[in-house]
Amino acid sequence: MKHTAVRWIKTACLICVIFSLCLLLTGCGAQERRAEAILAKVLTCTRTQKDDFSRAASLSVSSNVTGMSRTDRLSEYLTAEYAACLTDDCIRKMACSRAFLAGAALFTETCANIFPENIELSRGCPQEASYSYTADLWAGGKRVAIATGILVFSGEDTQKASLLTVDLTAV
Repeated sequence: MKHTAVRWIKTACLICVIFSLCLLLTGCGAQERRAEAILAKVLTCTRTQKDDFSRAASLSVSSNVTGMSRTDRLSEYLTAEYAACLTDDCIRKMACSRAFLAGAALFTETCANIFPENIELSRGCPQEASYSYTADLWAGGKRVAIATGILVFSGEDTQKASLLTVDLTAV
């Protein structure tokens, strides 16, 4: 009985080592999982998110036109929504390039929630934590677009992306 328990523990340890080695060799590390989570968050667009985004964008335009408020409501919204996964500089760059509009525009066109599937990462430069990606975007049970771009993690904070580009191709 004692030998069976020892043998079972050794087998369990061996399985854990093999599993860890497989994860290491296939690149399924923590940073890849983090990259996939960031992409899933940024590429998803629900009705609520689209409405919140549109409301913040329209308030920003109206406050800038009237000069009544210096507060940039769109920046506030984007920071509140994405500060946990994107650096402030990345949020600013994406807002300037209008990359955040992609999901809202696709939602408006399809009238359905947008969800990414089949996110594929390709490691970029080994010295940097950078990836190129592709992802299928689905709405209403059908594939409506393919998202491509790059994601680079910040040098000082490896939990946040410092650069993220989003290009959509309709299918």
